[in-house]
Amino acid sequence: MALLKIPQLNYVVFEAIKFPIVTDDKGNESLGEPVQDKVVVLDRLFTSIKYSHTALNTNTKFFGDSYLTDKGGLAPVRIEMKGTFGYYALRRGTSVRTGFERFKEFRDELFNKVQSISESLEDVTLADKSRCIYGLNFYDMVNHFWGEVDIKEFLATSDANIHTKLQMYEVSMLGLNKLIAVQSQDFLVTLIRKTIELPSIEEDLEKHIQNYIDDILNNNEDLKNLWKSVQDIKSKLSFLGDIKTGIDYAKQFIDQSKIMDANLNSLIGGLSWSSNPLGSLISEGKNFIPILN
Repeated sequence: MALLKIPQLNYVVFEAIKFPIVTDDKGNESLGEPVQDKVVVLDRLFTSIKYSHTALNTNTKFFGDSYLTDKGGLAPVRIEMKGTFGYYALRRGTSVRTGFERFKEFRDELFNKVQSISESLEDVTLADKSRCIYGLNFYDMVNHFWGEVDIKEFLATSDANIHTKLQMYEVSMLGLNKLIAVQSQDFLVTLIRKTIELPSIEEDLEKHIQNYIDDILNNNEDLKNLWKSVQDIKSKLSFLGDIKTGIDYAKQFIDQSKIMDANLNSLIGGLSWSSNPLGSLISEGKNFIPILN
């Protein structure tokens, strides 16, 4: 049983990652090292979120009463998230943002940016400083979903019947892959990543301990023989335990049989032979009823 479990945390975080497009002397283009560009935390949790786990198209062929199905594996997870950015100002670290400012941050600094392929790279030293592409990591610590996603649609709405200055949103995303590995400069993202790694750390530790034990046993004949003897004794003790359980069941069966025999004798002895029409018949057959003493 795993000892290091990931807790449910009330954090939903987007991490925009920038990949600079590097052009060498021969004109060949390649992606440079990823850089963490922007981290957006939803200060107000979503009101609803839906994960659609589906399979790829399958082909089913029927042969009389039998059929054959070709499976194509799992399709990318589709994510539908709805909520509001709130209205009142909330503090995050040293900054304070209203709901409208949080809405503009998500729209302008996250969605619009990650869909762009022509962002100028003034803060990255490149030969041409021309282009880059973006990836997006998504962390839903409420439902324990994290990975690279692509925002397919961002719908912003407002309803005067609810609040004239309340921005509501609907986000449609597609889960693409595992998290993009990048050096994080954000404390919260670093903490979340360390939390996600807890089960793998425990698994690696168990493997190292088991390998260490195996190495000791394989390289020492005395310990190997001792370990084998311990396993034999454990097996025999388990067998003896099964025998003891069987004996206990047998004792319980005998005790129940004695109780039933006593109740039967009491019942027969308490019958009124003169008034009961069956008295004579029971009296004649009483001596033939086996009594266990």
